[in-house]
Amino acid sequence: MVITSKVIMSVILIFGIGFSLLFSYMLYQSEKDVIMAEMQKDAERRAAAFTLSLSMKFEALHTLTALFRQNPDFSYSDFKNEAKIVLERHPDIQALEWMPIVRKEQREEYEQHLQYIHTGFTFVELDDGGNVIKAAERDFYYPVYYVEPYIGNEVALGYDMSTSAARLSSIDRAIDSGRESVTEPLMLVQESGSQTSFLMFNPVYRDGFVPFVNHREFFVGAVLGVFRIGDLYQTSEAGNIPHDVKLLLYDLTGEQKTLLHTRVHDEDKQYIGEMAYSVDIDALFDRDWRFEVFIADDYISQRMSSQPYIILILGVLLVIASAAYLDLIYKYISLIKCKNCDLQNISLRDPLTNLYNRRHFDDVLKKEWQRAIRAESSISMLVIDIDHFKRFNDSFGHMAGDLCLKEVAKAISQSMSRSNDSVFRYGGEEFAILLPNTTDPKSVAERCRQNVEALGIRHPDSVEEVVTVSVGCAFIRPEKGDDHNALFLEADRALYAAKKAGRNRVCEQLNQKDNALVGAIEFSPKD
Repeated sequence: MVITSKVIMSVILIFGIGFSLLFSYMLYQSEKDVIMAEMQKDAERRAAAFTLSLSMKFEALHTLTALFRQNPDFSYSDFKNEAKIVLERHPDIQALEWMPIVRKEQREEYEQHLQYIHTGFTFVELDDGGNVIKAAERDFYYPVYYVEPYIGNEVALGYDMSTSAARLSSIDRAIDSGRESVTEPLMLVQESGSQTSFLMFNPVYRDGFVPFVNHREFFVGAVLGVFRIGDLYQTSEAGNIPHDVKLLLYDLTGEQKTLLHTRVHDEDKQYIGEMAYSVDIDALFDRDWRFEVFIADDYISQRMSSQPYIILILGVLLVIASAAYLDLIYKYISLIKCKNCDLQNISLRDPLTNLYNRRHFDDVLKKEWQRAIRAESSISMLVIDIDHFKRFNDSFGHMAGDLCLKEVAKAISQSMSRSNDSVFRYGGEEFAILLPNTTDPKSVAERCRQNVEALGIRHPDSVEEVVTVSVGCAFIRPEKGDDHNALFLEADRALYAAKKAGRNRVCEQLNQKDNALVGAIEFSPKD
């Protein structure tokens, strides 16, 4: 079929325009990726700033905890003085608190002690309606005993943490682990708005150190940090976000995903439903928090340049102007590729059997030899010779001999079970097989011998009256400095041993480190 120049020109035009479209799209996508990468980098920076802010506040809380570990009987006035120092540096901390464990028989003593400072002080809890009432009698209490600042947190003073499942769960984790524990998102008893908060408990044990066992027996109380999430975010460097970005902070701990905080400039904007990026917050000990970033519909278009469209127009014009020249280049390249493929195939293949030839054998052997040295693995080789092939040629002619070679080559190739096993026509009626990473070449050799014999090609001058082969096999685990020709020499010696033993059999050459011939094992057709 003759392809006209118009058809070629049309194809080139279509291809060229398509390429221009593709290239401009790739450029568009590349710019989009850069924009998204910058957005991701900005999100990571904000998450890192928020994480750093949390870490600094937690570190300040550790300072206060260390004082209680040195002296669990720290006075209220000393607590207020130290807490004020921390709050001056971190004004976005809602409150710092001390929560001792108070057993039932100690309650009256603890309440009376603090009544000298706060008249009418008593342990309290919330009823079902959220009203503050006197705490019911129970075996032990976890009351907020000290609080700083007091103004704005009056309701929290005396509040029994054990009456809140979320708070009690975090306290139990802190006691049992001896480490900090963060509560799930919750509403503070002193919260007047709707902002979500969390508490961090730092456990304190008797004698100032974490015991190896019986944590609860030695537990005396915990230092608390009270944090309002919105305040923490606003005062961190992550506070200000672009006008077309919405940032959501989630708690992923447990089975449910809980929204902690939303940061958005324009509520009226339309945002893409699919999350653009997420960043985990790693500073919260036993809680898993994550920032999720959503972008507005016009986020990318507002930041995209006109370069992709300019490239598209120039590309189409260039394709139209160069169509005829590209047609000639296309024909020339196609011709060269076709010739190269033919030449490469001719140079590597035996034209009669279509097996790899001797030249390719030498190249493959060198490569596999070096690979075996690097991997410290073994390599095996089979050398196969058709028994009395000269007599076969003399009896039936060279055309029959060629057909015989083709059938034998096919049978040998079909005996291979691995894709990396290579079969070569080494020369004349001799074949070679390379078996990388194996130490049992004799089973493959026996399969080759049986498959050739099963062809049933008549050969009166053969030992079995059909065409048979003798196989020599050898394997070696080469080391650096060994000669790759040693493997072929060993397999060839084994082939000689097979012929000498009567043909139509497999012999394996045993090899030592110095590649010296030390003997051969014969495998007869009956084995």
